[in-house]
Amino acid sequence: MNRTFFFRVALAMFTIFPCGCLPSFYRIEADRDAYSMIAEKSENPHWGLMDYTIDVDPRSRMHDPFNPDCPPAPTDDPYSHAYMHWVDCKDGYEHWHANGETSYADNPNWLDFLDLDENGVLTLNSSSSYELARLHSPTYQNQLETLYLSALDVTAQRFQFDTQFFGGYSTGYRSTGPLASGSSINQLDATTRGMQARRVFTTGASMVVNFANALVWEFSGPNTHTISSTLDFTFIQPLLRAAGRDVIMEGLTQSERTLLGNVRQLDRYRRGFFLDTVYGTGAQAGPNRGGAFFGSVGTGTAGGAGGFLGLLQNLQTIRNQETNVAGLSSSLAQFEAYYEAGRVTFIQVADTRQTLFSANTGLLRSRRAFNDSLDRYKARLGIPPQVPVLVDDPMLNQFQLIDPEFNLLQNELTALQYVTGPKLVELNARATNNEPFDPGYVDSIRQLQRALRQSEEMRKKALEDFAVRASNSIEQFEETIPERVSAAARILERKRKLEERPRVSSEVPLLTSVDDELFATDELAELPLRLRTLLEEISTRIEKNGEIAQQTLAKMDVLAESGGALTEEELKVRLREDVFGAVPNLLTGLAADVIEISLLQATARGESITLIPVEMSPEMALEIARISRRDWMNARASLVDAWRQIQIAANDLESQLDIVISGDIGTVGKNGLDFRSGTGNVRARLEFDAPITRLLERNGYRQVLINYQQARRTFYQIEDSIAAQPRAIARQVDQSRIDFELQRRRVQIAVTQVQSSRFALEAPAGAGGQGALGVQTARNLINALSSLRDAQDNFLGVWVTYEVQRGILDLNMGTMQLDERGMWVDPGAIGLEYGYPNVDDLPIEFRIPPNPSWLFPDGGIDSMLSPAPAPAPVEGADADPATE
Repeated sequence: MNRTFFFRVALAMFTIFPCGCLPSFYRIEADRDAYSMIAEKSENPHWGLMDYTIDVDPRSRMHDPFNPDCPPAPTDDPYSHAYMHWVDCKDGYEHWHANGETSYADNPNWLDFLDLDENGVLTLNSSSSYELARLHSPTYQNQLETLYLSALDVTAQRFQFDTQFFGGYSTGYRSTGPLASGSSINQLDATTRGMQARRVFTTGASMVVNFANALVWEFSGPNTHTISSTLDFTFIQPLLRAAGRDVIMEGLTQSERTLLGNVRQLDRYRRGFFLDTVYGTGAQAGPNRGGAFFGSVGTGTAGGAGGFLGLLQNLQTIRNQETNVAGLSSSLAQFEAYYEAGRVTFIQVADTRQTLFSANTGLLRSRRAFNDSLDRYKARLGIPPQVPVLVDDPMLNQFQLIDPEFNLLQNELTALQYVTGPKLVELNARATNNEPFDPGYVDSIRQLQRALRQSEEMRKKALEDFAVRASNSIEQFEETIPERVSAAARILERKRKLEERPRVSSEVPLLTSVDDELFATDELAELPLRLRTLLEEISTRIEKNGEIAQQTLAKMDVLAESGGALTEEELKVRLREDVFGAVPNLLTGLAADVIEISLLQATARGESITLIPVEMSPEMALEIARISRRDWMNARASLVDAWRQIQIAANDLESQLDIVISGDIGTVGKNGLDFRSGTGNVRARLEFDAPITRLLERNGYRQVLINYQQARRTFYQIEDSIAAQPRAIARQVDQSRIDFELQRRRVQIAVTQVQSSRFALEAPAGAGGQGALGVQTARNLINALSSLRDAQDNFLGVWVTYEVQRGILDLNMGTMQLDERGMWVDPGAIGLEYGYPNVDDLPIEFRIPPNPSWLFPDGGIDSMLSPAPAPAPVEGADADPATE
């Protein structure tokens, strides 16, 4: 019977106290608690985290397709791996490979989800690049996981105030021979191990309740058994040191505040992550488990662009270089033809060729640098460099002042000129040497006719396609004139107000440093008409030259068929009039007309580009940031955290005074639950420890005081740096506005220079023959083309810088909004007069007292956010306690 009872007890014991749960149970339980904590802190709409999770998307390169609790062994270094199986002449663990092996560190199927075209190329635009970064960037995933770990810290702190249960059981057998103890002993015991309940209270009190039970079977002698149980408790309540909610709840308070700060920090990080991915600037610090957010405040201002926009800018710069190379190539072909005709010197041809070689070298370097930056950008997105990528986005298409199709046509015309040149030289040499007219003459004439017919196809394209494109660009320019005029009026009005303001400091507003003429718009209304008139003249000239080309082809047919009947002098005259003069003039004239159309298009497109308005004073931006910026809120919280430690450290200096109450009660007989009051004990005592030795505590307290003073200084320095941001952005915006108009003027001047140089190049030969074109003609054209390329690059750079500043301003005010994909919801114009930011959407509950009136004489944003003043109390009426 005793054995049966023992086995029943053992079976119940192993049933009630199992070995433990599977690891997946604890993982799922941790996820549930952490997500619950984060959702709790994300309830505020100003920093809510929608659909937060650390689970990696199956499409991501980071996704692990294997069981997270039993992942297969990754590929190891073979020399290091040997020590896992044999180390120090000892066998290692033999089940390392029980879960299998994998040769992949990344998701083996992630490439299947890339949106590749039929050529296996990934197209990148501003949207897809950001979506790829969110999907594949390890840096972004690390920030999500840091927030998760911060939530686990809160669960650990909350657990400190839960009732915690512990318990275990042990069984043992003892056998002692008669000579060792005087009699034989054969005992089997089953005893509880640490079965207790613990609880910590927010006052600092702690309570422990223990339950001990022992069952002993004696198999020697009469086979008896004994059962005894004891229930005891200990309650400790500190009264001075380590007492009070301020001290006891500090860990929980700090972890909760840290989690809230990390939720806000991740919300700001996501906004900075977008700007950093697309604009290459504005990156923000992510969550921090330590809770010190002073270093997490974004204090930088933006300069130029990087990221995807930087790639686009570099690509457009390369296109500008390609246009420059195409123009130089066309000019070189023309100079070489003029050199053969004796109109220019060899120095001019060599100078042009040298410049073309330098331009090609610069173009090659730019392409190599672009490829390097593209590989670096792929790494930022989290994709390998060997994935072929096509950068294609319409964001900067407006800065293609000259359509890329013009370059192709210029290159085709240049190639045609290089084909016809040797044939013309060959014909001229044969005629000069008085060689008889033979089939060789006819073959050369036919080849020139084919080239001329090809040029006629290009002439048709220039007239029916490119002229129409230029006309459309002029229409688009005409549509933007009202916007240009309105923007200029706003700038001039602001400039006037700044000039009227008395100057009391050394700061000089940038707008007051420029002349009003820079923003003059008087001639804008007349410019479209002038451009259309020029375009019509060019189109008429192209049509007229087309008729001349047809006449030339007919004359060349007659010459090829009846050239043998002409005398030597008659042949020379016909060749000179119908071939040597007509063919080069038609080709160079068409090339010049194509360039003229492209320059007209450049003028119209350059005048069409505008800047999105930004009318936000630094003072107003700062006041909005004061109540909206998440990192500023966190910095304030960090200052209070440092201040709160003074109270905590001061508590350690107090005396130790504790009330200790303990007691126990036992059972009688063989019933393990038969507790009797007669067996109980209750004890109470007061324990006191004088604060005699407090040197370490003293040092710690003094350090906390210093830490708080340092935190105060750090905080107002952070406020100063935040205040400097909108001021710097405002100055950069003003500078960009001024520089934008200056660069626009540079583009137009460069276009005029190219046109003037082309006119000089197209001037008919003078009576002097050789050298009829000035010695500076080539140099002037080269300089004009170079100036046009530089002006285009600078014009683009100013616009890009302005756009970056606009995004950074939205971020630094704390008003930047993201859509469900995490993309920036571009507000367009920024300024209260444009309805953005909407004052009603700002988190007014986080306002702090406004800054002194001398800093914001107009009351800043408080004049708009403050509620209407309450009516004055009626004399004699009782004051409202709430109002008091």
